[in-house]
Amino acid sequence: MDHLDLVKNLENCLQHAEVKKDPWLLEPAYTGSARTQSDGVLEIERIYQFQTYLHPDQKHFELLVSNLRRFFAEHLNPHTDRFGNGLLQISGGMNTNYATLIDSFAQTLITATSQIGAKRVGDLLLGWKCGNPLHFRKCGLLVGMFIDENLCIDEHIKLSPLPHNSKEVDNIHPDLSNLIPYLSRYGFISMVSIDCRASPIFYSSENYDDPNRYRHFTPDVSSLNELPEISLRTLCESLCLVCNHPIHWIIQWRDLGDAQVFVSSYVFYEIQSIAPKDPIKFEVKDLNEAVDLHRKRYSKNVKSESLERAIRFWIQSKTEHNREYTLIYLRIAFEALYELADSPKISSHLAKVCALHLGGNAKEKRRINNKMTKFYDAASKAVHASASVDIDTSLISTALDRCRLGILKRIDGIQPKKWQELRDTNTGDYQCCCSSLRPRSS
Repeated sequence: MDHLDLVKNLENCLQHAEVKKDPWLLEPAYTGSARTQSDGVLEIERIYQFQTYLHPDQKHFELLVSNLRRFFAEHLNPHTDRFGNGLLQISGGMNTNYATLIDSFAQTLITATSQIGAKRVGDLLLGWKCGNPLHFRKCGLLVGMFIDENLCIDEHIKLSPLPHNSKEVDNIHPDLSNLIPYLSRYGFISMVSIDCRASPIFYSSENYDDPNRYRHFTPDVSSLNELPEISLRTLCESLCLVCNHPIHWIIQWRDLGDAQVFVSSYVFYEIQSIAPKDPIKFEVKDLNEAVDLHRKRYSKNVKSESLERAIRFWIQSKTEHNREYTLIYLRIAFEALYELADSPKISSHLAKVCALHLGGNAKEKRRINNKMTKFYDAASKAVHASASVDIDTSLISTALDRCRLGILKRIDGIQPKKWQELRDTNTGDYQCCCSSLRPRSS
């Protein structure tokens, strides 16, 4: 089917469409309108909201649906009249069914035509059908740092201070201005955007009779500067490691540009509540270092589940305000970093492996061994003690720095000895380790 025919069809549908308002019953779960009477009977106050939509002429609408079936012939399941729609997955929100009915999509296209025009709708559809990627931005608000100018890398990762003017904030995200009272608690807030692409947008790997099975396919998403596995979470983690300071996202969303009209009139965003520590000054060199670190972190020779777990719990321990919890999270981070889950003597093995990994000369290794033994004893008391334990702040600070150093060394490809090697080896590094860690006789 010629996409110009589709464009003409959309124009005709829009021209003959009628604006209607239908009452939409809001669920009690979203309105808080359900209440229990004294006799125990659940009473629901029915709350309606009027939804405006374009009701097309039946003749032109049926022609549009028929044309769309031909347009999506290679993706369409003839039994369910559905096709895989990657736009729903990319946009986020509460969508759980990624197989779109043709007639529902036809209604969406009429609404889209009223907003961006039939030609733009037709061009986007044709491009995605031919395999062109969707270009969009992962956006978010960050706390824990402050910047006084716009920062960017290759024009594809950008950081900027969040404006204080509500009108300027509205231009960034239509709902953010409503959250200004909530955002004011954080003080300095920075906005980040990452240019990304995703494909394929339309698909049908098999003719599934169950439309829910389309959920098992996910479009491939990548950043335009080819950063592997980039997300706001992983970027914040890399920023934390570079700055040695907790940096978190508090709101994130995806800016689909014109493609948003194919999904919903609402932009979905996620919110997480964070109790941030005092922000630190952030500069473009920090952003460059974080991106370089991110590339190395997800290279084939470095990436591992244990390293990712260590990073997550190290950041959790940096963020935590309760010192006992800090010790517990940090203990988990060390055990993941040095892969000690199966070690029968974790305290002893952790001290030795950490000393060999981070220490230089014999004196430094002895010092690390002693400090790490004290740290692990304190962490064990925090886990098992029935009352609060007296915690040495300097011990926590030193352990946090050593954990970060161990993580950075692993990212740089300097791998620690496995505890099994310490147990099974009787010569070489193991003998050197034992002699260097053995306390001097008085």
